[in-house]
Amino acid sequence: MVKGNIGAGILALPRAVSLAGLWVGCIGIAVLSLFCVTCMHLIVDCAHRLSAKAGRSYMSYADVAEFTFSTSPNKSLHKFAGFFRYLYLYKRLHKNHEFLNNIN
Repeated sequence: MVKGNIGAGILALPRAVSLAGLWVGCIGIAVLSLFCVTCMHLIVDCAHRLSAKAGRSYMSYADVAEFTFSTSPNKSLHKFAGFFRYLYLYKRLHKNHEFLNNIN
């Protein structure tokens, strides 16, 4: 969970706190971190429930997205299940490629 919540944004935190002020910045960081951790817990809980429903032992985030869209009560979303899976995988690959290019 730490890896999902700590990224390049941590470099901008000192500037954000300096613009917001010490008290507002500290309270804002606490509220936003609580929100982010809650969202991560919801995603992990959805992955556990969907993996049990699908009969799998593990589901990646892309698997969760595809399974959610493919089993949605809204039938018009079923055709987009594969699209959202590959969109997530593409964005992840692009992010990793961008990171590797910035190292050099």
